[in-house]
Amino acid sequence: MLRASSEVIGEVERDPTPLPFSADELGLFERALDLNGGNDLKRTFSADEIAQLNAMELLRPPRDQPTDVILSGHDIHREQLRIQVRRWLAKMLLDPLAGEIDQHFAALRTADPDKYPVLYLRLELRPERDLALLRLPWELLHEHRLTRGDIHIGRYILYGAIPGLPAPAERLRVLVLQSDPADDDLPHLHLRERDEIIAGLKGTPLATRVAIEPVEPAGYRALQGALRAHGDQPVIVHFAGHGEFGWRCEQCRGVSHAREGNPCGDAECGFYRHGEPTGFLAFTDPNTGKVDWVGIAGLRNALKWADVRLVVLNACKSAAGRGGEDVFNGMAQQLMDVVPAVIATPFPLATKVAEEFARLLYQALGHGLPLVEALHQVQQDMTEPHPDEWYRPVLYLRARQGDGRQLLLLDTTELSTTASTNDGPVLIPQGQCADPPIQAQAPAPTTAIGAVTGQKPEPRSDSDNSKIVVSHGNRPTSFWDTFTDGMHTGPEMIWLPGGTFRMGSTQIVDNDREQLPHAVTLGPYAVGKYPVTAGEFRDFAEATGYRTRAEQEGGTWVRDKDGYEPKQDANWRNPYIDQDDKHPVVCLTWDDAKAYCNWLSKQTGQTYGLLSEAQWEYACRAGSETTYCFGDDEGQLGDYASYVRNAGDRTRPVGERCANAWGLYDMHGNVWEWCGDWFADYSADFEQDPHGPESGSTRVVRGGSWVSDASGCRSAYRHRNGPSYCNNDLGFRLSRTGPLHS
Repeated sequence: MLRASSEVIGEVERDPTPLPFSADELGLFERALDLNGGNDLKRTFSADEIAQLNAMELLRPPRDQPTDVILSGHDIHREQLRIQVRRWLAKMLLDPLAGEIDQHFAALRTADPDKYPVLYLRLELRPERDLALLRLPWELLHEHRLTRGDIHIGRYILYGAIPGLPAPAERLRVLVLQSDPADDDLPHLHLRERDEIIAGLKGTPLATRVAIEPVEPAGYRALQGALRAHGDQPVIVHFAGHGEFGWRCEQCRGVSHAREGNPCGDAECGFYRHGEPTGFLAFTDPNTGKVDWVGIAGLRNALKWADVRLVVLNACKSAAGRGGEDVFNGMAQQLMDVVPAVIATPFPLATKVAEEFARLLYQALGHGLPLVEALHQVQQDMTEPHPDEWYRPVLYLRARQGDGRQLLLLDTTELSTTASTNDGPVLIPQGQCADPPIQAQAPAPTTAIGAVTGQKPEPRSDSDNSKIVVSHGNRPTSFWDTFTDGMHTGPEMIWLPGGTFRMGSTQIVDNDREQLPHAVTLGPYAVGKYPVTAGEFRDFAEATGYRTRAEQEGGTWVRDKDGYEPKQDANWRNPYIDQDDKHPVVCLTWDDAKAYCNWLSKQTGQTYGLLSEAQWEYACRAGSETTYCFGDDEGQLGDYASYVRNAGDRTRPVGERCANAWGLYDMHGNVWEWCGDWFADYSADFEQDPHGPESGSTRVVRGGSWVSDASGCRSAYRHRNGPSYCNNDLGFRLSRTGPLHS
């Protein structure tokens, strides 16, 4: 049933019209529309399909003798293809409704001559009947230029027993999963989705009523735990990562989109296929860092534990449903009897496009737009910069949800229509994984100047260079310092109230460096939420022309599977391991790390440096007195640390594992971290803000790395290097002193 819905003309129903193309032609168009402007994505087309594309003059260059061909987006006139499909869709839908459309636009222009009219069409689909209609790329009609106004299509799935509108929510929590598993068969995505969501919400009227909670690592059990923990709280689940549509082997759990063959690579591990193919999402196994393909049944079981209002699947093929006759077996469609709204795509989607979509979507939602209007606005904004991909995200709604306004909050009657650009969403450090151990609480704040008092901070003035993003009362506080140019911000920091803790250990492992446990009292300070990343160090190097010691003196030592060896061209830009800008920077001497701190201090007007050894251990322990920040069970270390057993012989993107109780990531493993102190033996005496001896021959490094065993990742473990030493498992983390805000 096609139903045109408008506040002006009400609802108009039209009987379905015959499809202007066959099912085989539809499959051909779908696969051709998969292709974008790059060369990386390719599809194989049969000789008959090549002949059809030739006949429609869609190939460049034309093929005189059609054969089976592998094509990329450069081989197809993509704009001509979209125009052709758009004409067919308009003939099916818009031509039969031409009279009502004219009436709609005329009425809107009369009511508000200054407002450009938009017609929202509800496409209501029944799973048992309307299979072909669901497959059509209706979103292409958004670009169907009418002189009278714009068209927007909403897909609504009819379920007879589904409840109606939920109760309005005062606040909303967004659970963000960024899954980029270390798997040889999957390209690394280098995701920044959470940052884009925060950027989109920043400054919108509803920003302060939205809490962003990363689910890290992006594993299935971690999602289950996060959903169960929130119970009846309204939630958006936002997944960014790989998606697939096909069959999963029940033995090795690999996924293939091919019906035949042996994609497992093991003669004894054939695919056991039951029924039609279905959709899968690539979660990250916290123990191995490898892919964990989760199907529809698993995701449905997790989502039923919470009041989930919207699921956003920013993953390729997350709405694909091309198996056999059933297009409702895609991931998005199968979730519709569990959640009221899903945004997904049946097509491949480039990472950068997906991230821009996330930013624009949450920006629109932050301004209070209902889901239907929000998606329409996003697609309009993306049409020009992304002509091949703007139409790919698709909104599926239960028919009883209207335009989706009530799903996502929020009573806007008491809110202003504008917000300060300093207002941001609440960012909640996850601090724990599924089935977490009981953690000690953060110590009560001191009364020293600059300490967190537990009171809500006053609104920031224009002259204040510190941008407060999150306040947790007595808990540590997340913030970014703004550069003095007003255009950039420094790395994310966590402000820690001061306190007293026991430093060192009574354990005797392989040395006595950590013996003589003793009491230490620290004043308040801030610590980097993550180790400094290669991207952050790149900003410094490009702004100043700085060259590290390894760059100036012809390389450094690097670690590979055979051990450490010198490489004349090794440096932070070429660390001999697979890295991108989200990985921790490596191959830096102590002086290189200090040079970055000094530059950041000048840019922000604040005082940045390296953590003292006491500050490092206090931050790592996060109130604990156990072997690791989470307890004594070495079996859980893989949830919190990238180390020799799960790192895959390289660094991992920062924040990939669980945070400790104070929201700090990678305190165990990933890279060793330079501290400010000269190395010296401990004293059993009480110490107040210790910073080590005034001189020495080696500097303290802490935390363990991707080549460390479990012992080297312990909270108390001490290591040291000469200040001119560097290699590809050694980085650093920031300290910042002074008041929390200016």
